[in-house]
Amino acid sequence: NVMCDRMGIPDDVAGATFMAAGASSPEMFAAFISLFITHSALGAGTIIGSEIFNHLIICAGSVLYSRDGVIIVEPRIVGRETA
Repeated sequence: NVMCDRMGIPDDVAGATFMAAGASSPEMFAAFISLFITHSALGAGTIIGSEIFNHLIICAGSVLYSRDGVIIVEPRIVGRETA
C-alpha cells in the first residue's frame, strides 16, 4: 500500500495487480515447490482447486454482503475488467 501511494497508483489498479499478487504468492510458491522440487502433482491441483474455490467464495460473499441481494456495479469498471 505504501509503494502504491508513493507511486500514485489508483486503488483499483493496485487491487487488481499488486494486492492480488501479494495475496496469491504464498500459495503459488508452495505449489511450485511441490510441483518442481518434490515432483508431485499436488501443485497443479492446489492451484486449480484454489482458484475455483476463491472465485466461488468471492462471488457468494459479495452477494451475501449486499443488503438486499443485489450488487450494483459501475459499467466502466465491468467494461475495463472484461476487456
